[in-house]
Amino acid sequence: MALDLGALSEGMTARIRATLQKDHGIPPEHVCVNVSHTHAAPTVVSLATWAKGIDTAYEPYVERVLDETVRCVADSLARQKSAQLYSGRGTANIGRTRHNEAAGLDTTLDVIVAKASDKIIATAFSVACHPVLVSMNAVSADFPGVTRGLVEENHGGISMFLQWFAG
Repeated sequence: MALDLGALSEGMTARIRATLQKDHGIPPEHVCVNVSHTHAAPTVVSLATWAKGIDTAYEPYVERVLDETVRCVADSLARQKSAQLYSGRGTANIGRTRHNEAAGLDTTLDVIVAKASDKIIATAFSVACHPVLVSMNAVSADFPGVTRGLVEENHGGISMFLQWFAG
């Protein structure tokens, strides 16, 4: 699953995995939880090193995120169907190196498309790019949200962004 959050604690991940195992029989080691690392999401992990005002998670929101995540998985399981998977690799020149020029820049774009009866039902895409384009004080999925919308509008199905290495 892919969540538009800045971070996720080990405890939250463990709760998601335990609930999916209890409710749906999915072994915890089969559950991958990926966060986009957007800087424009409400805080769900309290970290003293973060700036005041964004350093403390709001527990009612954390609970909502956990509940909605499990609900979305349950909805997906209820609608699952056989599909053919296709993959492709290209480049996306959307990132830049912010801190260590010597580290280089990975422009790899990976795409997986699921089709059922020649109709796209899902697209997953990944690129190593940190979502920090939204600089105003707003809640946003940043570039992954815009890209998902464009993919869904132009190709159909649902779309998800999977963050690769974007340190």
